[in-house]
Parts: sequence; structure tokens; C-alpha cells
Amino acid sequence: MDRRVFRLWGAAALLYVLLAWWNARPVQARFLFPAADTLSLDPLYISESGQVVRIPGLDGTGFSEEMEPTENGYLYPAGKDGLWGYVSADGRWQIEPRYQKAGPFCENRAQVALSENRMACIDPQGQVLYTWSNALSFLSGDKRVGRYGDGIALRYQATGQPTVYLDFLDLQGQVIAAGIPVDAACLEPELFFGDGDGAFYRETLCFSERLLPASLNGKYGYLNSAGQWVIEPVYEAARPFSEGLAAVCREGKYGYIDQSGNEVIPCRYERAQPFREGLAAVKPAGGAEYAWQLVHPDGSAAFALEHRCFPAEIGPDTLVFHEGLCCARQADGWIYYDRAGTPVLTVDTWIAGPFRNGLACVQDNQYACAYIDARGNRVYQWDGSFVWELNALMNQNARLLGQLFRGLLSLPPPQTPGPAAGGLYSPVS
Repeated sequence: MDRRVFRLWGAAALLYVLLAWWNARPVQARFLFPAADTLSLDPLYISESGQVVRIPGLDGTGFSEEMEPTENGYLYPAGKDGLWGYVSADGRWQIEPRYQKAGPFCENRAQVALSENRMACIDPQGQVLYTWSNALSFLSGDKRVGRYGDGIALRYQATGQPTVYLDFLDLQGQVIAAGIPVDAACLEPELFFGDGDGAFYRETLCFSERLLPASLNGKYGYLNSAGQWVIEPVYEAARPFSEGLAAVCREGKYGYIDQSGNEVIPCRYERAQPFREGLAAVKPAGGAEYAWQLVHPDGSAAFALEHRCFPAEIGPDTLVFHEGLCCARQADGWIYYDRAGTPVLTVDTWIAGPFRNGLACVQDNQYACAYIDARGNRVYQWDGSFVWELNALMNQNARLLGQLFRGLLSLPPPQTPGPAAGGLYSPVS
């Protein structure tokens, strides 16, 4: 055989070995980001550079709005063989999969499901610190424990009544205050809508800067760790403290108070976002429909947005600075502003999120997502549109074939069973 053929085969074999080595080598990552395989859409983690981090047996990833480091570094929820554990940024299993569910770590504590009706709080070594029951359902009588803030977690029992009673737990699960009455409505996660029909939930009620926003008899104030009202419940709405100030609503207008309850910025705005990196976004009352501006902690104006910002697109992280940038929904996509008010990045996408650890997650449609860096480069992206369209086509063809066979065989269509009596849902007349 010609030597050139041998050389060609040798070069191909060498290239194959090099590619295999390149793909098998460990990725040096500081942070992990949940993503999906570009072809199979299987869940995976990527690094801040967009490289896939190889994790043996991984079949599930967990998403957290804002990861916090633990005493063992960053730990990320990960699934394997139907169970959940935690991996580190180098892709190694730090807590082996043994839980039915696993939540993110916050203040060196994470919530996991030991069984269908048993929850637990664990430390970064996987040690169970305390447990509680019935937390996976949403029926009256459930016990629920919130995430930690300032070393305190909230525990309460759902009663179906307007008022519930809170217990404050320390990091070991010991009760430090008990039986504090608050409105059940203030404990519900915050719901907001993206562009289209996407709905998002976020747990907002936890201690922040030593105070807890809560309501009683429909009015909001702030509790301390002893369960005492240090700022009386007189407001129509109240947000957690950040950078020493909290947004409150009085007589339909928003402003900001300090931890002594003093109104530092008068209640004169239609909307108000939390302070972050020394700035907060507000919408002046009586102004243009899409007018927003950024203010300093003393209430002085920093700058006004140059583009129209749609109020319907204001979520918990919209117009809130993260890593020197904030984003807002505009007529032609999303724009990221720097702290001088300069639009530095325009992204033509459906939904855009804040930057965390160098990357921001953007969503092109219901099935296509990507991560971008601060210059707008897409470091990783995946698109499940084709898979969803293929599934929809197969389901449609299956329905058509079913109708055809029923017609040929003169079989009556199958009856759809109604909801069981006494269940969570009742028939609509």
C-alpha cells in the first residue's frame, strides 16, 4: 500500500487520540453553570469559559439564582441514578448522591429531601443537622422551613388560616424565638412574569441585615431576631434591606427607609428596586409610562435610562446591578447599562438575566438558552426547539393514527376520567 495512505491513516489516528485526550482532560473551573448538551439536551454543568465539565454519572443539575460559597468552597446540586448530591467546581462528588432532592447552599446550610415526606437541613459535609416532615406537599398542616438569612431560618405550619405563627431557628435548628404571628400571605413566594407566558417564583422572605420584612393584618413592618416589631407594620409593602436601605410603599407610593425606620428617600415613586452597588432603580410618579431612573442612597438622581423600559418586564433582578451591570427589557431586546448609565451591551433575546460569576443566562425562546460574557459573546448555547417540535409532530401523528384506527374499527373514543371526589380540584360547570 502507498506510504501516503499509511501516513494519512497515521495522522487520522493521531488526531483521534489528541481529540480524545482533549475531551477527557479535566476542566479548570472556578464556577459551574447548569446547562444542557447541545445535541441530546442531557443536563450538564459548564465552566465560566463555556467548557463542559465532565462529571461521572451526572443526570441532573440544580439552578440557583445566586450561589454562595461554603466552608468547602462552592457546592452544586447534582443528580445521579435518580438521587441527588453535590459536586465541586472541579467536577468531583463532594457529597455522594443519596437524597431525593437537593437545594442550594445558603450560609453553609442546604435543604434536602430524605424521602417523599421527610426534609432535612445539612451542612457542607453532608451531615444532617435537623429534620422536619410533610414539606414536599402544599396541604394544610404542612411544616415548612425557609432558607437562611443572617443565620436564621423561618419555620411555620400551614393552617389554611389568614394568620400563621413563625419560629426562628438558628444554624443548628434550635428555636430562638417562637409563636410570632404574621399574615400567611406574606410568606408566599414572589411571582412575576417574563415576556410571553413564562412565570417565575422567588422566595423573598428571609432575614437581611438583621431585619425581616413581614406583615400583620395586611400591613408591613420589620421584625428583629427576637420576634419584636422594631419597625411597626404600617406600610402597604416592604422589601428586604440591602445596603442599609429598604423599599417600602405608603399610600400607593414607594420610597426608602433606614434600619431605624426613618424615611431617607420620601415615598414618591410608582416602583422601586433594591439598592445594589450604590444605586437603585425607581419609576417617578406621573412620569412617562416607560421612564425609569437610577438614584443614589441620598435620593439624588444618578441618571435616567435612555431607552424605554417596559414595566411588565421588571422582575426581582431587573435594573439591579450585578458585577457592574444592570439589564432592562427594551423594545428591541435587552440592554445592559454600566454604573455611569451608558448602554454597553444590547442582546436580541426573549429574556436576559443578571451577570453572576462572569456570565449571564439569556433565553431566546421557551426552549433555547445561552450564556453570554460581559462583551456579549455567547460562550455556550443549546436549543431544544427541534426536539420539542419533533415530539409535538410525533404526538400529533399518534393522535391522527389513533383517530383513524378508531374510525376503521368503529370504536368509541376513550373517556377522559374526571377529578376524583374530594381531591384538590373540582369539576368546572
